[in-house]
Amino acid sequence: MSRMLLAALALAAVLLAAAGICSGQDFAEIRGPVSLVKNGETYTLGPKETDNKFYGFYYDIDDDLGTESITMSISNGDTLDGDATPAGVQYMTEVQKNRFEFENWGAYDCIGFLGENHFAGYIREAEATQSHLASLSENKDLISSEMLSLVLIDSDDEMTLSTDTPLKLKDGYELRIGEIDINGDKVNVDLYKNGALVTKSVATTGTNSIGDSSFCYKKDSGDTAGLVSIAVHFKNVFRGSDRNAATVDGIFQISENTVRISSGTQYDKMRISSVTNSKIEMDNKDNTIRLTENRDIPLMRGLRIKTADQDDISDSNPLRFYLYKRLTDPGVYQINGRVDAIVDGREVHWDSKSFSGFYYDLDRDAGDEELMMTISGGLDNGFINPDNIVYQTQAQSIPFNHEEWGSYYVIGLLGERYLAGYSTYGSGRTSFLQDSSDESNLMQYDLLSRILIDSDDTANLTPGSVFPLEEGYELRIKEIDQHSNKVVIALAMNGKEVLSDYVIELSENPTFRYRKMLGEMQEVPLIAVNFREFMAGTEISVAEIEGIWQISEKTTKIGEGTKLGEMTISSVDSKEGQMSIDATNEDDTISLGKDRTIDLMDDYYIKTADQETVSDSDPLRFFIFKEVKVPGGFADSGESDIAETVAEQPDASQEKETNVETGNETIAEPGIPPEQTDGPKKQPGLSAILALAATVIVWCALRRDE
Repeated sequence: MSRMLLAALALAAVLLAAAGICSGQDFAEIRGPVSLVKNGETYTLGPKETDNKFYGFYYDIDDDLGTESITMSISNGDTLDGDATPAGVQYMTEVQKNRFEFENWGAYDCIGFLGENHFAGYIREAEATQSHLASLSENKDLISSEMLSLVLIDSDDEMTLSTDTPLKLKDGYELRIGEIDINGDKVNVDLYKNGALVTKSVATTGTNSIGDSSFCYKKDSGDTAGLVSIAVHFKNVFRGSDRNAATVDGIFQISENTVRISSGTQYDKMRISSVTNSKIEMDNKDNTIRLTENRDIPLMRGLRIKTADQDDISDSNPLRFYLYKRLTDPGVYQINGRVDAIVDGREVHWDSKSFSGFYYDLDRDAGDEELMMTISGGLDNGFINPDNIVYQTQAQSIPFNHEEWGSYYVIGLLGERYLAGYSTYGSGRTSFLQDSSDESNLMQYDLLSRILIDSDDTANLTPGSVFPLEEGYELRIKEIDQHSNKVVIALAMNGKEVLSDYVIELSENPTFRYRKMLGEMQEVPLIAVNFREFMAGTEISVAEIEGIWQISEKTTKIGEGTKLGEMTISSVDSKEGQMSIDATNEDDTISLGKDRTIDLMDDYYIKTADQETVSDSDPLRFFIFKEVKVPGGFADSGESDIAETVAEQPDASQEKETNVETGNETIAEPGIPPEQTDGPKKQPGLSAILALAATVIVWCALRRDE
């Protein structure tokens, strides 16, 4: 084997390892409550459950809609038994009546399915004027044909379109207006899909006929003929000298790509066990799941179970796990906290283990953020007085993933993990990176630094190879001398070397450290890379690294008086062992009226329901949410739709279960039938690019070696 081939193979290993360590998270999680693997324990999760709220399922706060639930029953110590009766995992969802946002159209049957709102059928109501879409549809019912259709748009927002500005819909559709008659009440309407004309119609405003003022497009959906899939209501039209315009105040659209829900249909480890006109049930028959440590298990399209990489499992300290929904499509999402009600004197609480908008590390059971509110007033005039919203977060000492380095203090702040300081061992002995610091407690300087990498992954480096880190840094391997057990490296930032010809000796101190001043602090380790051993060949030498650490040099200020959106930091305790940050709404009274989205702190908001009826027996509902962004491939356009609980639209009909420890992948059961995978295709991220680059390098080397 040639020297070039050996180098190519080693570089491929570097690229693949770097992809895993440095690519960053390109998805978001809607996490359920942290649970414990205990024999005989049963957990039922859903938006309506009292103790185990889970908003990875569909929930509409305005109308209090959403019936999805999942029950996990643990037997035989750690098993969700697919052969038991009933099965170890059971899922259930029911049809509910849902009024259109444009209420003059009446109502339709909806059903939450795998976390999204689906259309089940139109409802013919007693009042004919409120059944227009049902009356137009030749076959109103989808669920009886064992099909559903995703609700794409249901809105009563007013929008203006003109001859120059069409109305953009979903799935490639757009509505264009043309001529308006001389009386100024009739408008020609054209529907296009992907630039091609689909149909023409006329809408008439200024009448009492919902039918005349509504544009409707019918299409066959699977076995269901003539179902209205797009409806747009025209409020008024304007005839101008150079262009025409129209205002619409109602839009409804369902997907033409129907979802099959026949009994026996498999979704990863779950299968549909029963379908009626009012209910869908699923279970994990023939797919027994073991909740052993360090697993990430695909359950059913986008829904997964994660177990902790936990060393100290015992009867008194059972294995931790949670159900979560993975969001991978580029866009902006709402991660909802528990729904509560505006009642005078009510105290409301969210924390890291119950609200996935806060930082939590399942492996270390780390993350101690919490938010508390005391509500005043009630019904339509609720409010929160100054200092009655309190945000608190505590630092915790946890080991580095490369445990030989000892421990550090991690603190969650607004859902992100930060370094509060390098800590001592339990015995009082200082840790390795603490020894390397002139000063180790960042909070004494009212600073935090975001943790970018904390990894014990391994990678093999060859002379000339470059290992990418975060924030523009990269490690360059200049020379490996296996005879003297030394490696010569350089560190570069944005292509320019900031440290050259640094020698690492395995026999003495195998960890490379790069230190830098942070604010007014003296030098603190910013980057650490541990070299484990050298592997010498006849033509090439390889250095293996195991353990990488990096924090951001862009510090975050946390001093008293610092603003966190509408909140203000009221106190900072920097004493080692009791580090904490408190913030309150200091001087601000927050009003909690209907249908409001209220800034709270940075990406956190309070959302109140657009609730038709508010009473003592049905108080105004509200929740907090965090807005999170899933990046979009090579470049981020900045365009996105905010969805309350958006499910993943997968790129393929199979998901993989990954054992994090071994990296081995197991193809799961076939998931969604091909017609259900329509949706935006996820562009490759850094890991995919690096993996492809590694493959090309090896291929080129092999070709040259022939």
